[in-house]
Amino acid sequence: LLRTLKTGMGCEGSTIQREIVAKSSSLPETTVADKEEVERCFVCLKPRDQLDARTHNMVVNGTGMNNDDPSILESPVVVTCGDWKWITDERKRSGWQSDRAGSLIRFRLKVNETPTMSLTYMTSHATFGNFRVTFQTISHVHTTPLMGCSDVEKFKNQTILPSHGLEGRRQQFSLWDTFIFSGKLDSNDGNANVVMKKTVLDKMD
Repeated sequence: LLRTLKTGMGCEGSTIQREIVAKSSSLPETTVADKEEVERCFVCLKPRDQLDARTHNMVVNGTGMNNDDPSILESPVVVTCGDWKWITDERKRSGWQSDRAGSLIRFRLKVNETPTMSLTYMTSHATFGNFRVTFQTISHVHTTPLMGCSDVEKFKNQTILPSHGLEGRRQQFSLWDTFIFSGKLDSNDGNANVVMKKTVLDKMD
């Protein structure tokens, strides 16, 4: 189950905020790794666009709706199949959760020419499962139809629909995990690079 998603795409001078202005990010004065190692890692303090489950709780139920509906086109978060919903648990951890296999949820963000996307999600030993991530490019002149329940089977075929699987279950504890999809195709995960190239980079004008 995907519990929380926080995505930033690319680093630019301006930042697009949604609903609530987030506090400016900064690295702590002391870190576990030394300065040289930290500087070798990609850190985006000013993402071009982002969705934070702690502040963004609006979810449009788009199942059975027309893709031309304004609420579908304009909403950053749309459920296109199943029972995805926004929740906050007893420990005040917010996120999007689904209890039905095959459920689909779409997150819409703006990107730059070489997008880098970080996805933060909850993993746990308690009734959590794995999930898959894919991307669709859209523009003002061309809108790709939203995937629905009839498209779920396509996730089983990487040729038809390239996607990347992430594990949501761990042996013990409930902890956050983050996966980065790199537009520079320099991820340590080869399949993530393939998904980025085929679904994003090859589709951009």
